[in-house]
Amino acid sequence: MPLAEAVALHASERPHSPAFRMEGRVFTYGELAAGAKRILSAVQRSAAEATERSILSGPVRLVALETGNHPLFPAAFIAATAAGHCAALIDPHLPEIVRRRMKERLRPEIVICAEGDLLRIDVPSAGQSRLLQGASDAPPPIPAGDGGEPFLVVFTSGTTGEPKAIIRNRRSWRVSLKTGQGFFGLGPETTTYAPGPLAHGLTLYALAETLTAGAEFVGARHFEADQALATIAATGAKRLVLVPTMLRRLCERAAGSPLTSVGQITVAGAKLTPADREAARRAFPEAQVTEYYGASELGFISVSRAKDRHTPTAVGKAFPGVRLEIRDERGERLPAGETGTIFVESELIS
Repeated sequence: MPLAEAVALHASERPHSPAFRMEGRVFTYGELAAGAKRILSAVQRSAAEATERSILSGPVRLVALETGNHPLFPAAFIAATAAGHCAALIDPHLPEIVRRRMKERLRPEIVICAEGDLLRIDVPSAGQSRLLQGASDAPPPIPAGDGGEPFLVVFTSGTTGEPKAIIRNRRSWRVSLKTGQGFFGLGPETTTYAPGPLAHGLTLYALAETLTAGAEFVGARHFEADQALATIAATGAKRLVLVPTMLRRLCERAAGSPLTSVGQITVAGAKLTPADREAARRAFPEAQVTEYYGASELGFISVSRAKDRHTPTAVGKAFPGVRLEIRDERGERLPAGETGTIFVESELIS
């Protein structure tokens, strides 16, 4: 189910259930849906003022989100990825010159930035800027869009350090979210704590899969281990989504005070060591650790769980629906045990 449709459904069935929490601000599903509609209305009005088109071909409008981990990010993301719109995520912590080059290449019709507790909507080509505040009249519903339509631009540094844009269509994420919900066992009760940057794939995807499942997502403006442990305990978070460095810091600070509410830990971004897994077992004794290997342009590739028998350097088995082959320089498939180039085939590829 598309994210916008899922949030609208949860808002109609459980409007008072918490959807998003960040450092004291809590948004219910009803509030999240209403906020997304309000932002979409403002985006549509502002887009009509744009005098130049973005790098995207066709009728899709490009909306750059440069808010960072802001309490209004989820509502802005839902609005910016509505039908006819594509969101480009720009991390505000990048150097200003890098962000400027990113926007010069993409030429977004709309740029949404943080302005204290509010959001600011800029129309660069028209030289217009306004604060988003107050309720709009008769806000529109959030249309989900066609599966083949581009909806997300993310950036990866690759091997050069210069951010490269990757465009995803809606279908790739819809397939991924549907498969992942069953694979990871996500439901309305799976409160998820993921303190990483929402402009990056790991945390952004955790937000999307949590909201699609109708659960509560708990984020943070900045990661600090002691504060994170207090948040996990206070919210009763059942799942953590982290990079290994965050997990190591949590395990160090939790020494002698294990947290038993956590049942799942999902890790990506770098390889876990056997020592990492042992530290996680002591700090979160009830948690099953799942490690996955993926890429912004490929989605999930492989996944490993604690029950899997593999060597410490292995990256696990192919994610459901993903087909892997090792081929030689001529493109011929190699037998098991040989070294070659990894080829990935799946519906999750950008």
